[in-house]
Amino acid sequence: MATAEEDAQRVYAKKLAADRESKKRKRAEESKEQKENRFAADRESKKRKHLQAEFDPRNILRSEIQDIIISLKGVVVIFE
Repeated sequence: MATAEEDAQRVYAKKLAADRESKKRKRAEESKEQKENRFAADRESKKRKHLQAEFDPRNILRSEIQDIIISLKGVVVIFE
């Protein structure tokens, strides 16, 4: 009878080990997804910041402002 009990304990131990491995894999997959989501969010944030900085009037150089004014004067003249 001791062998049947030992066999049952071995089977149970294998099941526990398999469950632990399954949980580890699941956590690793979730962690990988979370990293990917965080990287995607970081990329989007950088894009937004770049676009905001690109169109921020404080970042436009004086010569660019003059070019814009000159081009707008041409547009105004056309419509006058």
